[in-house]
Amino acid sequence: REWLLTEIRDTQATPNVVTFTYAFDTAANGLAWRPTAIAYGGYSVKFFYDQPAAPMAVYAVGRPGSMGKQQFRLTAVTVEDGTTKIRAFGLSYSQGSQSIGQRLSAIKTFGSDYVLTTNMITGGTELGAAISLSYSSDALTLSQQTYTGKAFRSTALVFDADRDGRDEILQSTTLPDAWYAPTSGTACYAGSV
Repeated sequence: REWLLTEIRDTQATPNVVTFTYAFDTAANGLAWRPTAIAYGGYSVKFFYDQPAAPMAVYAVGRPGSMGKQQFRLTAVTVEDGTTKIRAFGLSYSQGSQSIGQRLSAIKTFGSDYVLTTNMITGGTELGAAISLSYSSDALTLSQQTYTGKAFRSTALVFDADRDGRDEILQSTTLPDAWYAPTSGTACYAGSV
């Protein structure tokens, strides 16, 4: 279960209140949430998204047969005082050379004359140079890893899928269900995925 912050209120007689609002995806996509606005004292920060062809992230939600999907990508942030525009930020992305992953490539800051069209900043005065981000190569490699004394199903693949230094176990639902436990007590997987 997740709890999302919806309000911060101080203890003054007339309290200062910060409110947070969210949008939620469908149950089929794990009710993935995303912030849509933060409001405080007449000011508001609004978040705008597009929907790329592939999900930004896929994750377990704790229900058999269900996976959460974050289908939306942040494209713009605006700041307003009531209905008066103050500033906006436009975000752009690039695709990795070896993966379908979307990487934030630049953030541009715009003045109060910004133009928001279809959830993207399409015009206005740019304030300063854009912040550009660069990434190292995302070339994929696999290496053999041996797990002594462990038994695995023959339909399981064990490898570091997200390159965080920790191995993941992926279970196939299309291959026969059988245990792999060699007499040596070693289970391993090596090969292409």
